[in-house]
Amino acid sequence: MTLNEHAAFKHLFNKAHLAPPLIHLTLSGHSTCFREHRVGGKVTDQQDPKAEEFFLVQNKMTARELLSTGYVHNRARMISASFLTKHLLIDYRLGEQHYLKYLTDGDWAQNNAGWQWSAGCGCDAQPWFRIFNPITQALKFDPSGEYVRKYIPELSNVSNEWIHTPWLAPNDQRDQWNYPNPIIGLDEGRQRFLAAAKTHLKRDTP
Repeated sequence: MTLNEHAAFKHLFNKAHLAPPLIHLTLSGHSTCFREHRVGGKVTDQQDPKAEEFFLVQNKMTARELLSTGYVHNRARMISASFLTKHLLIDYRLGEQHYLKYLTDGDWAQNNAGWQWSAGCGCDAQPWFRIFNPITQALKFDPSGEYVRKYIPELSNVSNEWIHTPWLAPNDQRDQWNYPNPIIGLDEGRQRFLAAAKTHLKRDTP
């Protein structure tokens, strides 16, 4: 057992009772779409009627970067992890396993703790009610859309005005890009998670 693994196990077992039991809060949809982003093509998943509606731009490029390079910037990891676990209500362990499979710098303890931090269910995790806004994050850390254009070439000709929200552009421009709508609205996903989490945390736990 490495030092990192030892520290993670010790921390988890000593303070597990302090973590909100959100690990059991999950929704069974969209996980295949998250895992199988392919450069230059849409995802098809017969179990998910919305499979052709890609995630928000910020999460699509992260998925593509991971599969093509084996690396994702830390900020992008946090944004995607928050989106998967909170906006889509998918068990953090699915994202954790997927990232560890493809990361060239993958470390079990750091990857596991990072995903729990993002999901709000681990030791010393961020507050469970903190939810990253991918668009706000993108405007702050990638204002010119350079990162977007690198991994989503179908948006390479989109102006900076719409690069992070192409679905909001005028129809005549959207028709040129032929880019799908988000899989879920940010406010819709946020409110759904907060409602589900509040209900879940009111339950009696052993």
